[in-house]
Amino acid sequence: MTKPKKPKKKKKSVSKQKKSISTDSFCFGNLRGCEEYIRERYSPPTRPLYRWVKSPVTSRDFIPQSFLREDYNDNFEDLDIDLTIEERVERSTTSMYISEEASITEYQKIIERLHKKDIKENNPLEQGHKSQFINRCGQYVAKFNLTEKDALVGEVNKRGHVNVLLKDGFDFRQCQDTNFGLKNMLDNDE
Repeated sequence: MTKPKKPKKKKKSVSKQKKSISTDSFCFGNLRGCEEYIRERYSPPTRPLYRWVKSPVTSRDFIPQSFLREDYNDNFEDLDIDLTIEERVERSTTSMYISEEASITEYQKIIERLHKKDIKENNPLEQGHKSQFINRCGQYVAKFNLTEKDALVGEVNKRGHVNVLLKDGFDFRQCQDTNFGLKNMLDNDE
């Protein structure tokens, strides 16, 4: 007598399976233990993104601001472990924008605010907050066509800003839209 066959389990569709995330695959920060948070809140890029850069564009233009502090020792694994998962992930992201307009609008708002602060504090133009910001973030906007192998992106906020987790192996030269070029955001500056 033969035993009845067990019914085969149906495989979940790819869209319903949880994607595996290796936190070792990101460029910046120690994200071990953040896999579930990243899986729930980040997804592959679906559109071109825009980033403030210097000319010429270098890989340094993509380092998250939290890693560019003067007191930071360039060891990207040394992020404060006392932070929450959300803070650890956010500090490891690179800021980008969903449109050229959103990128330029946000940049010019910051420049205007820093210029007013410099005037109020009587700061010399070449040493003030505005000048420091331009030196740190650049004065150009560039367009990048990222893929799933390059990065994962968070949710877009109301200003058109998005946090981007860059993956190891990310090469801006492969992603930069050279037809777009670099747009100088200070062309209409005071």
